[in-house]
Amino acid sequence: MSAAVQEVRSGGLQRLLPKHKRISNGDALSTLAPTVSPNNGAFSRARCRLWKVVVERAADEIVPYLLAVQKEALPGLGRQVFLLDGSSKDQPHAPELVAAYPPASGRFEDSHWPKMRVLVAHDLISGIAVRPE
Repeated sequence: MSAAVQEVRSGGLQRLLPKHKRISNGDALSTLAPTVSPNNGAFSRARCRLWKVVVERAADEIVPYLLAVQKEALPGLGRQVFLLDGSSKDQPHAPELVAAYPPASGRFEDSHWPKMRVLVAHDLISGIAVRPE
């Protein structure tokens, strides 16, 4: 986030967003410094307010584009290689969640909390993660 805010303050986005009111106003240092704070707290709060559908659509558009740059992991292999990373997360106890995410089984008894398992694939070369499943 700090790098993104610094990029805006330095004027690096003028070419990409020429009509944005805080980016297009001439000299980056004299114009942007008073209107764009170096603190990334506001940026962090704003990204937390993004609608889930906006983030999903952006990821669905950007990830294939970025992955197309590097087509193969090893010369001559002709394939992308992905590393799989898995995790799990406890969910609130609710009948619909228990049905969708069965509680973990233990040695003595089953857990009370539904356990959601998540799997993410990372491109071996770039480290780009595709949408979790």
